[in-house]
Amino acid sequence: MRIEVADPALATALGELGSSGGRAEDGVVFGPARVTTWAEAEEELTRAYRLAHAAAQENAPVVFVVDAAAAVGRGAPLDAAVAVGLVAGGRCLAFEGLRKDEYASVIGYDGAEPPSRVAATVEFLVATGVGRGQTVMVGSSHVGAMLP
Repeated sequence: MRIEVADPALATALGELGSSGGRAEDGVVFGPARVTTWAEAEEELTRAYRLAHAAAQENAPVVFVVDAAAAVGRGAPLDAAVAVGLVAGGRCLAFEGLRKDEYASVIGYDGAEPPSRVAATVEFLVATGVGRGQTVMVGSSHVGAMLP
């Protein structure tokens, strides 16, 4: 499984599931880097699309991991744009993948949560197929906000 996550601690925690050298065709876990320009936002979304496309061609799972605060509009505007774009992308992948039983989901995580908890959530979602097309929140930074 291909792990492309900008947060080094989270990338390490996800190491048991795969690596940055893993094959996207075996599945993808993608977590964007923080962005400060439109060009960086476009680059992150393009990377996510290309990895997800490779995975979807092989009916492999796709999990986008985003900052929970950004996903509910409480982060920096461009980080929120990327996070919500990935939420929408995960839903579209899940909906389109229903015909072939493909799996896609999004995890919104609170930076205060241990990376091991996020990794365990990714592993559980992929193994069980629950939360298909949903944004599964890990932590509490989303409490009181409308989920996208």
